[in-house]
This record gives sequence, C-alpha cells and structure tokens, in this order.
Amino acid sequence: MDTVDVLRRHKKLEDIENYLFAIRKNLDFHFFVNGASVFEPEFKMDALVWTCIFHEKVPRYSDRVYKMSAYLIEHYLYLKTLSFSDIENGMIDWSANRVPYNCRERFTRVKANIPLSPEEFEKEFTSPYVVKKYHYNYRHPEELSEENLRRTFININAKAVFDRKQQVVTADKLNYDLMNSKEKEEVMFRMKKELDKYSELPDDSNRFFTPLKQGSPLVTQFLLWKKNLMIPLTD
Repeated sequence: MDTVDVLRRHKKLEDIENYLFAIRKNLDFHFFVNGASVFEPEFKMDALVWTCIFHEKVPRYSDRVYKMSAYLIEHYLYLKTLSFSDIENGMIDWSANRVPYNCRERFTRVKANIPLSPEEFEKEFTSPYVVKKYHYNYRHPEELSEENLRRTFININAKAVFDRKQQVVTADKLNYDLMNSKEKEEVMFRMKKELDKYSELPDDSNRFFTPLKQGSPLVTQFLLWKKNLMIPLTD
C-alpha cells in the first residue's frame, strides 16, 4: 500500500504540474500573443479566468470572476512598472486593494465580453457545439480581422525567437566566484541590459517590423497560417 500511495501522490503532483503549465501557457497567450488581448487585456479575460481559475464551477458571470480578472490585470500592469532589481529581490506588493470595488463594467464594456442573456446562455449551453460563445477559445469577429491576425502572427514569431534564446548562464561560461567586485558589477549590468532587450515586445519596438513584399517567405508563411486558422473545426 505504501508503494501505491507513493505512486498516487506522484501522479497527482504530475497532474498538478501539467495543469499549471497549461494555465501559464494560456496566460502567456493572452498577455503576449493574441493581438486583441495584448492591445486590450480586458478582452475575454473573464472567460479565461472562469475556465482556468474557477474551473467553470461558479456561475459564468459571477462577481468573483470579474474581481479575479481585475486582480490579474492590475498586477500585470503593476509588474510592468517594477525594475529588474525589485523583482530580483522579491520586492513585490501583491495586494487585493488594487481591485476596484465594482469592476464588472470594466469588462462588460468590451463587445466580446458582453454577457449573454439567460435565454441565450441556456440555448448555447444546451447546443451540440463543444466551443460555446461564452468560452475563451470562441473566436470573435475582431479576432479574425486582417489587422489582428497580422499582430498575432508577428507576436507568435517574436515569442518564438525569444524562446529559442539561451537565457541560462552555465558554470562553464561564467565563473562568478572568481570575479572581483568591479567585474561582478559589470557582468550584472550586462545581464540586466540583455534581459531588458529580450523583454521587448513587437508593440514596443519598431525594429521588429520590416517592409514585406508579396511572395516573401514570411508573407507566404502568414497566408498559410491564416488559411489553416480558417479551417472549420469539427465538434
């Protein structure tokens, strides 16, 4: 039995780690990839929180959903104001006081976030489709516009470049203990500059954008990606 319990615990921890990884990927997509939500973080944030945080166990348009959505966005904006040293030293003030008392209107003013009426919700809930209109992965017209698809495609490629960068300094490349104080200070300064450079988003720097001509490999890749995106999904 001891062996069985150990195996069960290991499986449970593995499931939790996989689930947390999926949540991180969803949040990463929301804040850094999807053109619509990168430009306006409130876009479908309540749907993402309802699924990832509350596991669809609370009413879809509950105040708890909107408050948690506001909490995530407020702290996302707050973290962007911190310096590297603040984050490195753990000087982060996680405070629920940043969430306004009534934050529902902040999200429902966005067209994609307008709540369905009880009749519409019931009809959608009982429909045979797997992806409902109140789900996060339901694509709204503004997400399928040419402008948003281009922004999303650029963000995907920029993130792919960032993910391929080697961001770990190994012992064989840097012997920090043998350096004097001045050398350590110089190395830390260079590492912080590199981190700032890697943290740039396409929306923040024009150097990510270059004139594209019809027939170039990147344009061809974009057109193929958009064509595959439009293929109807079978439920």
